[in-house]
Amino acid sequence: FIPELFRTRHDRPLAAGQVVILETLGKTEGFWIDINRTAVLGQPTPEYQALHDTIRDCYLTQLERMKPGFHTGALGKLGHDYLRERGVPAPEKLLLLAHGIGQMPIESPVAGPSMGTAGARGFALEEDMVV
Repeated sequence: FIPELFRTRHDRPLAAGQVVILETLGKTEGFWIDINRTAVLGQPTPEYQALHDTIRDCYLTQLERMKPGFHTGALGKLGHDYLRERGVPAPEKLLLLAHGIGQMPIESPVAGPSMGTAGARGFALEEDMVV
């Protein structure tokens, strides 16, 4: 795995209160994984903590819907509406559900329920399906 600071300035020392994003990516045993993690150095501001809590609650609300029969194409609107109603600016810029783990990165232009533009359109969840 290759860790790197992602969208985080690294041309000066890190400072207390700074938001940093660490991205790790790699491949092991034929499986690809890409994970970003956001952290605050020290204590977050109350505003940042409130934003974090809102986005976390949005994600949990989406997970509650992830049951057989639900169409994943509705997740984007559900998430964006949730965030917009709670005053999050420009929720359409947030990637609410991100990279999968699998045989190849989801960015690969391969038709399939979790890949590329086919994945963006969504698919109906079925019993015993892993997403």
